[in-house]
Amino acid sequence: MDIVKIELIRRWLERHPGAMSYEGGVVIDVGGIREYYHLLEPLFRPADLYVLNVLPERVKGVPSIVANAYQLPFKDETCEIITSFDVLEHLLEPERFVSEASRVLRPDGLFVLAIANLGDVYSRTAFLFGYIPFEYDPSTCKVGSLSKIKTSERGHKSAFTYRAVKELLDYYGFQIIGSSGYHYVESFYEQHGLRQKGRTMGFGRLRRLLGAILPTSLSEGMILFCKKKNEAYS
Repeated sequence: MDIVKIELIRRWLERHPGAMSYEGGVVIDVGGIREYYHLLEPLFRPADLYVLNVLPERVKGVPSIVANAYQLPFKDETCEIITSFDVLEHLLEPERFVSEASRVLRPDGLFVLAIANLGDVYSRTAFLFGYIPFEYDPSTCKVGSLSKIKTSERGHKSAFTYRAVKELLDYYGFQIIGSSGYHYVESFYEQHGLRQKGRTMGFGRLRRLLGAILPTSLSEGMILFCKKKNEAYS
């Protein structure tokens, strides 16, 4: 099974065939799961791909590293590519992960970051009526949300618009060299335990349509292709 952001990566790599040299390189999918490994490995072959997750059961059976995003177990400037899907918004200190990604990537290395968008068209509409945006839970009590589905955990702990994540990346020495929006109308997440069943808002057909035409800044999710600058951040 494929998902839309994997397809967006495939298209970007096809349009930029000389962007990276994978031979003998190291690719790390931070916060990844074994299902992501099987989707990503064909894209980055013959590089060595590893998925990194703090939960060993999430990466069982594939080349993996058990660690967290705040302390990547690599020496400085030893990785060619880092990918991360829907992780940054779940971190209380997202800047620590971005700093670590900058540290371990080689100069001109590629950081592929997929992140939920606080400024999407649906959240802006919810704001107009005084509701909290979808997928954001300030408390384990269900408050201020259009969704009535209760959860035992908080949702997104950090919130980013396109402008905000661009500024964060720039501070830690990254330049966005490409971007696309994506939607979350896919059964992949529920099937692999990444989202509570039925939690996602409806209107799937409309969301797919808007996902194909909206700019990155208004899309549900943002996938950013970032190049590490040669100069260090200050």
